[in-house]
Amino acid sequence: MRILRNNLIVFFISAVALTGCAHVKEAGKGILGISTNEIEKDRPNAVKKIFSCEYKKAYDLTLTALANMGSYVYAKKDDLIAFYVSEEDTTVVGVFLKAVDPLSTEIEVSSPSVYAKELIASKLFRRIDLLLSLKEDLKKEEIDKLMSASDQVPSQADKQPEVIKEEVAPGSQAVVNEETKIEEPIKAPDAAIQEQPKIQEPVQQNQ
Repeated sequence: MRILRNNLIVFFISAVALTGCAHVKEAGKGILGISTNEIEKDRPNAVKKIFSCEYKKAYDLTLTALANMGSYVYAKKDDLIAFYVSEEDTTVVGVFLKAVDPLSTEIEVSSPSVYAKELIASKLFRRIDLLLSLKEDLKKEEIDKLMSASDQVPSQADKQPEVIKEEVAPGSQAVVNEETKIEEPIKAPDAAIQEQPKIQEPVQQNQ
């Protein structure tokens, strides 16, 4: 973390030298990541989910989940948490929170990087769902282990539809029905409509 901060300070000093005192404030925001313009600009394309909890609890759970994910939070506002994916990956991501009603909160994950946005949303939403389902008397170490383990469990969107197989008679073929995802045997044509063998008529000899 010290290396990251030292590098940011060096960049900030360089920005001051290049832009002049009139632009110190804005340059500082851009270099240090305090500016949230990119995050707010992408907000219409954010990944969203509504959680059944009050606003403050959702805010606190988001911070807990981000800490477990190793994300580096660089700015916090009443309705926004801005952070880097990690101390090594400085892709900016933002989480917007909005109270839907006293017991429901909508969380939006925004980032100029589509990959980072989808990755963070998947990890964050799983952790918040898990935290809401846990008992309050669990120790922090146990909670951290459960949150980290949640990345190994595929979500409903990640699961592939199960193919149900039916018994197929020996020598016959089967095909998967794309609508039902059931493997069905290919039925042989009805014996009544099978092609009948041709009967060769005797050749009459000319008298």
